[in-house]
Amino acid sequence: MTDSHEVSNRVDLSTESSRSSYDLPFAVSRPSGFYYLQVRATLFRSQSGKAFAQVEQFFFARRTLPLTEAPLGEVTLPVRWPRKPLEDLETYGVVKPSK
Repeated sequence: MTDSHEVSNRVDLSTESSRSSYDLPFAVSRPSGFYYLQVRATLFRSQSGKAFAQVEQFFFARRTLPLTEAPLGEVTLPVRWPRKPLEDLETYGVVKPSK
């Protein structure tokens, strides 16, 4: 079964962030059991006056998240962003703002 929950939506193309970690509160309502998590993240990068969206997926298939009746507390999802130059990223199309 796949559920999708948007945890954070912070987009400010005029501000550069150098933070290496984020604490993002989220909650899910599922029956007790063990679940696998996946994180999808989008990094907006600028170069030559253009904005590029780098989308990455991180699967946590080696470690399950046990959900119990009591609140779980903190969960750390170790995400290491790949260091790729914009020229090396795959391109799936161009999105232009509409009027």
